[in-house]
Amino acid sequence: MEQTTEHPIAVTQGAGQRAAEALSLVLSAEGVDHVLRRSDEGWRLWVSSEDAESAREILAAYRSENRAAGRRPAPPPLYYGRTTMGIALGAGLALFFAVTGPRDLSVRWFRVGAADASAILAGEGWRTATALTLHADLGHLAGNVLSASVFVTALAGAIGPGVAAWLLLAAGVGGNALCAVTHGPGHSSVGASTAIFGAIGALAGLQLARRRALDLARRRAWVPVAAGLGLLAMLGTGARADVLAHLYGLLVGLVGGALAGALARPPGALVQWILLGLALATLLASWQRALV
Repeated sequence: MEQTTEHPIAVTQGAGQRAAEALSLVLSAEGVDHVLRRSDEGWRLWVSSEDAESAREILAAYRSENRAAGRRPAPPPLYYGRTTMGIALGAGLALFFAVTGPRDLSVRWFRVGAADASAILAGEGWRTATALTLHADLGHLAGNVLSASVFVTALAGAIGPGVAAWLLLAAGVGGNALCAVTHGPGHSSVGASTAIFGAIGALAGLQLARRRALDLARRRAWVPVAAGLGLLAMLGTGARADVLAHLYGLLVGLVGGALAGALARPPGALVQWILLGLALATLLASWQRALV
């Protein structure tokens, strides 16, 4: 990028165009004004005298990171394979909505299954799970079905449907439980969005674990977390949204994703199916307890 101000000091030696452009991106990301020019010796980066020392430090740190990463093989990324878990989850939620209908406390499903803080604090812990399958209205359902098709599918593709199912369940149950403790008696909520924000948090946690495994700069470790919080701000703060439940779900998912990122590779298909079956059995047992 050519500027009208003077750039009298070259902070790189002559280099190839691609290498120089990469260094230029590093300076741009750090907000350092510079000019990339070609000379007889190759491409050089020029900065003002005031920015010279800072630019050299930034470029030295970047080169040091690359050398450190190059001394050891990068671990393979966690990737289980293509799945349709998010779509299947959305279809299941839609089918259950056809049975329960929209929120109505005169309907038994909502009377015994909503995440009512008073009841949860009184010992009805199953509500933290059953509430994840209930929805207030068609719009509420549609938003969660769409989000599940994107974020749950991505999470299951990374770590497998069985592990993903337990992360979703843990985030949903944990988020609802923490929300009940925080709000206290009088608060009630329904919806799968707490678990879906758990999927977003888990994806961020996996990225954090990945950066740690590659020993990338700690000063950028906040980027996956910031991305998750940005999605929370965009998707989870509507007029009727339970923002606190969404935040708790995201945070529980973040921790779970970071722990899952320690796996050398996702478990195989048999283990994934067993884990998925156990997660579904846990949810069904919660509903059985609620309806007794």
